[in-house]
Amino acid sequence: MALTLVGGRIGNGDPARRDAAAGAGNTAALGALVYTQYVYPFEIAAVILLVAIIAAIALTHRTRRDSASTRSPATR
Repeated sequence: MALTLVGGRIGNGDPARRDAAAGAGNTAALGALVYTQYVYPFEIAAVILLVAIIAAIALTHRTRRDSASTRSPATR
């Protein structure tokens, strides 16, 4: 992620690169477009998804105070 941002390829809009990608097919054209014109939205979406994954893992591994496994059988 940092190499993409620091590499100097942000928003250069090189027409030769776009034309070469357009001749290669849909996948290459989409990849060229995502990594040239839409770098910031792509990186922001990646960070949001990473935060969501970490939050889901944290919520899964926490222990609840009122769970059945922590209460004694007499209070059920």
